[in-house]
Amino acid sequence: MHNIVERQFLHRIRELDKQLPHFSDGRIDYTGARIAPVLNCYIRHDDRLLVLKRSDKVSFLKGRWHVIAGYLDEIKTVEDKAIEELGEETGILRAHVSSVQLHEPYVAHSHNTDWEVYPVLIDVRTADVTLDWEHSEYAWIRADEIDAYGMEPNIARYAKKFFG
Repeated sequence: MHNIVERQFLHRIRELDKQLPHFSDGRIDYTGARIAPVLNCYIRHDDRLLVLKRSDKVSFLKGRWHVIAGYLDEIKTVEDKAIEELGEETGILRAHVSSVQLHEPYVAHSHNTDWEVYPVLIDVRTADVTLDWEHSEYAWIRADEIDAYGMEPNIARYAKKFFG
């Protein structure tokens, strides 16, 4: 399944790359787009999930607990993009990644956008996190603590799927 989803993903990003405008650095600009593909990365270390509190500097879900997320705005594999986001948002580098698993995508509608969500489970060998500007706090939590963090329903559902 992983290879099929990956091929579908790359085909989809190539289509959007042709259809949508780009930022000056070459990334696809989803501003105002009806559809936007994104990654949600569930980071696991010693059977704990990394959750991050979104800072007041982000556009969506300010102050809410979430997982690592990012637009799929370049023609890269999901694994490469997931590891890139992991490094940017936590300082955890590829050398500390033991596995990356892409799961079946789903569509969630909010903010007048259909979000094509690609859930990724990443196992890491370190719990050392250095936050960037997108987050103000983080916690490594157990499966029985997921509900206490008030995450978006789809985020909590996948967290329970991977950790429950």
